[in-house]
Amino acid sequence: MGEKDEPGSAAFYVGRGGKIDSVKIEGNVAGRDVNITASDAAQVNERAQLLELLAKLQEQVQALSEAPSGLRMDAADELGKARSAGEEGDDQRLVEKLGAAQGYLERIAAAVPAAVSIAQTIATLIQRVPGLT
Repeated sequence: MGEKDEPGSAAFYVGRGGKIDSVKIEGNVAGRDVNITASDAAQVNERAQLLELLAKLQEQVQALSEAPSGLRMDAADELGKARSAGEEGDDQRLVEKLGAAQGYLERIAAAVPAAVSIAQTIATLIQRVPGLT
């Protein structure tokens, strides 16, 4: 296999004559991005879990490069505000900010269908807020 034939997206590449004796892999392993889904949100029972998911969702929103930049920034900003409210224990403001982010994402979905799943995930998180410990 020549250099031009080497795989371009392999997790690791062992050249001709190479050998691997053992491999140990732990944690999340994905070929590309690990996206948060509504089923992940449905598992949230603790405030710390919610805050962690909000940070990941904010990253997912920022990665929607094909979305209109203003809407993308507004949605990410609202998720940041929601996270701050969650850290402060202000559940009413948390729900309000999540709702605002969801609205922006529903508007983004007209141009970028991937935004629909993020909006659905946020809708599920809104339902989980009252039972947080």
